[in-house]
Amino acid sequence: MITGADGSIKIDGERVLLTDHDGVTEDLSVADVADDSYHPAWFGGVAAEFEQAIKDGPDSAAVMRNLAEARTSISVIELARKSSQRGGEILKMPASF
Repeated sequence: MITGADGSIKIDGERVLLTDHDGVTEDLSVADVADDSYHPAWFGGVAAEFEQAIKDGPDSAAVMRNLAEARTSISVIELARKSSQRGGEILKMPASF
């Protein structure tokens, strides 16, 4: 479970629950198809976004969004590791995120 200023996300196996700061919960669970290692349901869109980002250049909005998402992902991974090393201590994201 990850909790932030605007809500929380809880992942338990294949179940994913997103709860906003008002307590409204949305089930975002996704079941992977067992023989679907290439994820055709969403890969076409990802490939199109990648192609557009290449065309638009390194300062494009798509590239900036992806870099911001990557920075946030790395921060979450680092905090999860620190929390685990500290016996599950609750840690907060830096204010810049």
